[in-house]
Amino acid sequence: EIFFIQYIDVIPGMAKNTVSIYNRWGSVVFEITDYNNTTRVFKGLGNNGEELPSGTYFYKIAFEKLEGRTGYFVIKR
Repeated sequence: EIFFIQYIDVIPGMAKNTVSIYNRWGSVVFEITDYNNTTRVFKGLGNNGEELPSGTYFYKIAFEKLEGRTGYFVIKR
């Protein structure tokens, strides 16, 4: 399973992006540029390659030319 961002690869201006994922304490646990839902994705692993524990995580998607998005999701293991 991955964190799927709908239309990120088809709407002009969305391809240039930065996706950041934070834990409940506000620490960045994952960050990547040019997220694309295929090869550059979040799979529940932190930047160090280890599985993130169950819990609520917050995301921020920054686009080069569009307004960004924020939200949250829950990982259940």
